[in-house]
Amino acid sequence: MEWLLYALTVLTLWMTAFYAPDGRLAGYTLMYRLQGSDTVEQDDTYVLGDYRGNGLGLALKIANHRQLEPKGTDFTGLVELG
Repeated sequence: MEWLLYALTVLTLWMTAFYAPDGRLAGYTLMYRLQGSDTVEQDDTYVLGDYRGNGLGLALKIANHRQLEPKGTDFTGLVELG
């Protein structure tokens, strides 16, 4: 029930993913904004072991952050969780 309540409070979700040439999910990251919040939260970045140490996680986060720019998102902060 707690997860359902949490899911209902998410106002906007942004996600960026990278697929390896063999079709496996090599990495992803997501950001979300909770209803009533003026802060976007960066959370849950995953990089497959074969792709770690090559900057993929950072590249995914940068690509995700760039999604905010053209949309004119009215937020006042970006928080990295964990």
